[in-house]
Amino acid sequence: MSLDQIRKNVYLADLGPGRIVDCIKRFASGDAVIIFSFPRYIPEALGMAGEARRAGCTLLGVSDSASSPLTLQSDLYLVAPYAGVSFFNSPAAPLALVSALVTQVVNMLGEESRAELDRFLDIQNRWTEMVDDVEAIRIGGNIT
Repeated sequence: MSLDQIRKNVYLADLGPGRIVDCIKRFASGDAVIIFSFPRYIPEALGMAGEARRAGCTLLGVSDSASSPLTLQSDLYLVAPYAGVSFFNSPAAPLALVSALVTQVVNMLGEESRAELDRFLDIQNRWTEMVDDVEAIRIGGNIT
């Protein structure tokens, strides 16, 4: 679940070539911008944080440390440990944090956000069934 599934006018930034400017141009004073950045702290995320501040947005940074480059620029920040017990980092804490944030937004917004989420899930279920049917046909099975 993500915020754009429960609320209108929420955008997920595409950090692909040329797309970041399209995202930044939407920033307006009074907007809330949430940016996630974990080691190696990609320059695009940090640059986007600077653009959000320049536009007068409130910046919520989510990173692995209170002293990360992103949290130092943020109005508010949340820390989600990213280092794993093995050689590889773990996204478990950041994903749990996202889930908690979205759940709280749904609770705060009430019925409108629940209706939007129900609408999203209805559409998703129809498409999942359609894709399953197409896959069954592709491999010679029967549609149930």
